[in-house]
Amino acid sequence: AASASVFLYNAFPWIGILPFGKHQQLFKNAAEVYDFLHELIERVSENRKPQSPRHFVDAYLDEMDCNENDPESTYSRENLIFSVGELIIAGTETTTNVLRWALLFMALYPNIQGQVQKEIDLVIGPNKMPALEEKCKMPYTEAVLHEVLRFCNIVPLGIFHATSKDTVVRGYSIPEGTTVITNLYSVHFDEKYWSNPEVFFPERFLDSSGQFVKKDAFIPFSLGK
Repeated sequence: AASASVFLYNAFPWIGILPFGKHQQLFKNAAEVYDFLHELIERVSENRKPQSPRHFVDAYLDEMDCNENDPESTYSRENLIFSVGELIIAGTETTTNVLRWALLFMALYPNIQGQVQKEIDLVIGPNKMPALEEKCKMPYTEAVLHEVLRFCNIVPLGIFHATSKDTVVRGYSIPEGTTVITNLYSVHFDEKYWSNPEVFFPERFLDSSGQFVKKDAFIPFSLGK
C-alpha cells in the first residue's frame, strides 16, 4: 500500500492483463516471495507435534487439522503462506519507512531529539535493552513516535476495502462491491482535529500533566476490516 506501483495495481487491477509495465516485476517478485515462504514454512514446521504449537505456523496447522472435514473452512496451506507473508511484508516496509522518517525528524529537530534521548537515558539507561513495560514511563518518546506516524502518512490512502452489502452513509447509497478508499492523509492534516497540523509538534499527544494521550483521529494504519 505504501508503494506507488502496488497502489496503481490495486486501483486498476485490469492492468494485470497488459504484457508490459512495472506490474510484471511485481508479479515476478510475488512469485519469488511465495516460493520463499513455502520453503520457510516447510522448514519451521519440521518435527512439529500436533496440539503443542511452538509458533504461529504450528498453531495454524493445528487449526487446519481440526477443520479438515469442514467444507467451509478457509484454513489451507495456501492461506497459511499468504498469512505469513502478510506478517512479514506488513511488518517490514512500514517499519522501515517509519524509521527513516523518524531519523529525518530527529535530524531536523535536535531539541526534540535531545528530549527523547534524555527520557530514554532516564528510564532505560545506557546498558540494557528496552522492555515493553517501560513504554508507559516514556510519554514524550511515545508522543514523538505518534507524531512521526501522523506526519509521515506511510500509507496515505490505506488498504483498499469493498462494501460487503448495499449500504447508506450520510445519505449516499453505496452498492455492494464498491471499492472504498480511505484518505488517511486528509484526516491527519484536518484542522478540525489537529491545531496547526502542518507543524511537527509531539506535544499534541500529551495532556497538561505531560502524560501521553492518544487521539481518535490518529489512524495511520487505516480503518475497517
